[in-house]
Amino acid sequence: MRVGASRGAGIALGIALGIAAALAAGCGGGQDREAGPGEPDTLAAETAAIAVETVTCSAAGLDPAAPEQAGLPPAVAETRRAIVRAAVACDYDGLESLALRGGAAFTYSFGDDARPAQYWRENEAAGESPMAMLVRTLSLPWARETLEIEPYVYYVWPSAYLIESTDEDWAALAGLYSAEEIETMRDYGSFIGWRVGITETGDWRFFVAGD
Repeated sequence: MRVGASRGAGIALGIALGIAAALAAGCGGGQDREAGPGEPDTLAAETAAIAVETVTCSAAGLDPAAPEQAGLPPAVAETRRAIVRAAVACDYDGLESLALRGGAAFTYSFGDDARPAQYWRENEAAGESPMAMLVRTLSLPWARETLEIEPYVYYVWPSAYLIESTDEDWAALAGLYSAEEIETMRDYGSFIGWRVGITETGDWRFFVAGD
């Protein structure tokens, strides 16, 4: 169930019940009152005017159950599942909460001043598909990367992101990137498409594309 749609439905129900209670109190004396000729049914008119929010994005319709990937630490696997569920639900605010959990630094663009949720919303509205790319990237082969700065150990998607990536790592990108895009990145010497990084303790630290 989409988070945005569920919240909107709850709000609509609460408003409708409040309207019904107010009308009942206003009738007075316990007597029923029918609408006069040409007088609209107020309750029906009000409830019909309530718009239930429908949130959609490029990941809507994808499978929210991320396929299991062997070898991931439990904390990393749980964060990965939570990211996929939120992305498929088009829950931008939920994704931002995961990204900023614990006050950790999170990289989502190079030079953009917006917050992550706003950035993703604007990209989706512009016809791009970061939510779908997030879900699909997390289904690609992963790799373990050790850095010289804290937190030292990252689990990254796709495995082609590593400097020492293999032909097999690059081949796994087929279907998500065109042959021309893959060749261009290989010639460039680095994978610069969408990549995801989660620390070994389960902190989501980056989802970014470009160089």
